[in-house]
Amino acid sequence: MNFKSIISIFLIFILTFGMCSTAFAVDDIPDGYMSIYTAEDLNNIRNNLSGKYVLMNHINLSDYSEWTVIGKAGSPFSGELDGNGYSIIGLKSKRSLLGRVENAIIKNLGIVNCDIFQPEETASSNSSAGAIADNAIDSYFEKCFVSGSVQACVSVGWLDTKSYCSAGGLVGVAKNSSFIDCYNSTNLNFIYDEITSAKIGGIAGDSLGSSFTCCYSTGKIEIKHNSQISTESENIFKGGLVGFADESTALDCCYYLDNISCAIGNLQINPNGTKNLTNEEMKNQNSYIGFDFAKNWKAIPDNYPKLIIEKPFKSQKVSINYKEKIDVSRYVVGEISGFVSSNESIVDIDEDGCVCGLDVGEASITIFTKDNHIVVLNVDVSYNVWQKLIVYFFFGWLWY
Repeated sequence: MNFKSIISIFLIFILTFGMCSTAFAVDDIPDGYMSIYTAEDLNNIRNNLSGKYVLMNHINLSDYSEWTVIGKAGSPFSGELDGNGYSIIGLKSKRSLLGRVENAIIKNLGIVNCDIFQPEETASSNSSAGAIADNAIDSYFEKCFVSGSVQACVSVGWLDTKSYCSAGGLVGVAKNSSFIDCYNSTNLNFIYDEITSAKIGGIAGDSLGSSFTCCYSTGKIEIKHNSQISTESENIFKGGLVGFADESTALDCCYYLDNISCAIGNLQINPNGTKNLTNEEMKNQNSYIGFDFAKNWKAIPDNYPKLIIEKPFKSQKVSINYKEKIDVSRYVVGEISGFVSSNESIVDIDEDGCVCGLDVGEASITIFTKDNHIVVLNVDVSYNVWQKLIVYFFFGWLWY
């Protein structure tokens, strides 16, 4: 065997074992972290609020009809949660995932298809809500993304007591906290009777001394009075990025969809470092001055930017007719272990494993398989020609 052959074999050996070492390293748990593989693992974070945790899978919370927040006043979450690019899917909570966080680090984490439904019984007290945390104090958020809906409801009825409410896509209240490379696509809906003050924002509802860098929000914000009066109270502030901000709040390279008039609700202007964009501009990489599309962000054709760290799952568009049923096996390979619908009144899966169009509109179903695959079906339900005729000429009485 000549010298060149020996060198070639040696290089092949090094490359082979080097590649294997790298592959294993991807799944290695960082030193000092506790691994999160299941919903039960995630739930157990409440047993050690100062621990360091890392997600090793997408986490399905569809089995939890109501998630109990982790962390509260007096015993906040003060540890570190590294999502590792994975998402927590199907969160249903009255306030948030983590509740109150102090001196915490939250990074590389997605909350997908969340349903935050703050109930009316919060009326007699101050309240806040957000997908990740309702209150964030002296905490750090990096590369976090959220989608779904956040609804805050304050209804005091006959009570004389008025209330305060703060709601945001990521957090309700941010105090001395930092947000870097984060985005929000949750829709925020606020319903009220009487209220002292409300602060509703795409990223955060209320900001005290916090900073926001390279963030964007595309979520809608709707505010309604229970009496259906369209006029909003002068004490309610809504902003594309922050509902209410003090003078020490700082925003840099932050963008929001122009369906909202201002970046910060109480200022009613776009301060330096913020800009509203049309839907088309939001889908154009060139609109995001200051974003690092080499290290942190990636452009998606005809869509909003995503974070490079995001662990993808299969997504597919599906069009069906009202009352139509389609076998889910058309879109999913493997045995289904669970699913969650973003709007069960529009689309759902029945006991026979069929996707059902229950009402006209758009909704998504996130499907989990036993081999840990995830498929998201973005379903558009519409009337066929005969159904349109029945609706228009017979008011739909044949099936309503």
